[in-house]
Amino acid sequence: MNIPYLKAEGFEADDIIATLTINARKNGYRSYICSKDKDLEQLLDEDSVIFDIVSQKVTTADILKKKKGIIPKQVPDFLALTGDKVDNIPGIPGIGPRTAMQLLNTYGTLDDIYLKLEEVNSNLRYKLKQFHEQAILARELV
Repeated sequence: MNIPYLKAEGFEADDIIATLTINARKNGYRSYICSKDKDLEQLLDEDSVIFDIVSQKVTTADILKKKKGIIPKQVPDFLALTGDKVDNIPGIPGIGPRTAMQLLNTYGTLDDIYLKLEEVNSNLRYKLKQFHEQAILARELV
């Protein structure tokens, strides 16, 4: 089919996509990312969109905000809290998308949630304490 492609030994596709998207942005180009990978949503901005070739739907930063209630820079923290089965990110048991969105809208980041943990209700605080290291590692993996 003569379709150009890029591969780099030792790098995953999403790492290459992220690098290309960031470089395109720096050089004034728009990026159309064709993927269903949720962790790529952190790349969304006015010049970068995600296109799902199966559903034919486009996701922009505005659509992400309307759909999930978070902004692109919160995606790693959101997935650290909720998990991502496709990428084998476990998340914190008992924290779903709605709770993660509420926490991130209240505190901003995963780090700020842990800094203000005493403000969080006791049941949720227990889960967050119990899975603190796992959540931090999950964010790094995303």
